[in-house]
Amino acid sequence: MAFYLLRDDEDSTAAFCEQLNEIYLADATAAQLDTTDARAVRVELTAAAERFGELRSVAPDELEAAVDLIAEFASDVALAARDHPPDEPFDRAAALSEASASAPEVEQALVRVDSFRATSC
Repeated sequence: MAFYLLRDDEDSTAAFCEQLNEIYLADATAAQLDTTDARAVRVELTAAAERFGELRSVAPDELEAAVDLIAEFASDVALAARDHPPDEPFDRAAALSEASASAPEVEQALVRVDSFRATSC
């Protein structure tokens, strides 16, 4: 039975690492995004939130809280960008600022995920 548990852990880690690598590739592509194209930015933020939402479903137990925090942050930022168009710059800035309030905790969560990736993926 212990063998099966080990196998499930390996499969779970492999699925997580595969999904995480897809996120890193998408982030590299998004870095080249024209930030003056508000529609493209909203689409990319929404896609990023969806990718992190999917990552939640395969996160190892020890990273579950960290991935939840990152996914929630990505979703909050995507919703703020979607709900506050660029022609309302002050409202949009306030919404994005509010969505970014958890940034320090998110940074720590990203460090945990990156550390796991470096040692387990």
